[in-house]
Amino acid sequence: MSNAGVSIYGWLMDVPVEDMRGLFRTNFGNVVYGLRLEAEHLRRASGAGGMEDCPNTQRIA
Repeated sequence: MSNAGVSIYGWLMDVPVEDMRGLFRTNFGNVVYGLRLEAEHLRRASGAGGMEDCPNTQRIA
């Protein structure tokens, strides 16, 4: 999994709300999207490395 993000520099009231939404979509939304893809991959995997071998992911199975 890769880790990339964006940042915004500026005073709170000077930064457009749409820029803040874009930052949130990139920094949070893409992490969730990537985790969902990985969870689906693990769900389909069989044998070693499948969801049954990942106790921390049992809730999303």
